[in-house]
Amino acid sequence: MPDTTYRVLISTDLGGDPDDIQSLYRLIHYSDILRVEGITSCVGPGSEPRAELIREWIQRVDVEHLRGRGYPELMTEAELLGCVRQGATTPGAPSAERATEGSRLIVERARAADPAGLDRTLWVLVWGSLTDVAQALHDAPDIAGRIRIHYISSSNTEADPASRDWVYAFMAERYPALWWIEHGALPTWSHETF
Repeated sequence: MPDTTYRVLISTDLGGDPDDIQSLYRLIHYSDILRVEGITSCVGPGSEPRAELIREWIQRVDVEHLRGRGYPELMTEAELLGCVRQGATTPGAPSAERATEGSRLIVERARAADPAGLDRTLWVLVWGSLTDVAQALHDAPDIAGRIRIHYISSSNTEADPASRDWVYAFMAERYPALWWIEHGALPTWSHETF
């Protein structure tokens, strides 16, 4: 039977409002299909990026209860906790001095061999600002062909327009084949698609 899972890495501003908590809850419940290779805490509107808060919510989901009730294929709590990293705590365009644990994890997982040996692309789901994704592309432009970005824009762009502009310029000038879905163009609420 073919492997029907997807490699995913989440960059989240969890903590500003409840939407990312709800998304994390669903992500864990689908971790048999969406194999999480990383969760980074990033800048976003109204939140203070804290990896510890992500870990707290992972524990609240109590995935071990679900695994014990007939869903053993879900990722373990230890696996999920082990892939959480702190990303940027301030907005801003990437530079040589701005690498974070989160941006380094994006590079590491994008360059890593597919754990299932299938050469699947790494989906980078951005639920906050593009700060760490921009930094990862800045530090390792070779990963551009190994990732697919799905970005919830709008207010997240307003929280860090410099990073969004940097990624756009990178795509326009250096790597036009960058695979990037962006939901919610500016001005806010004018073209929302989520």
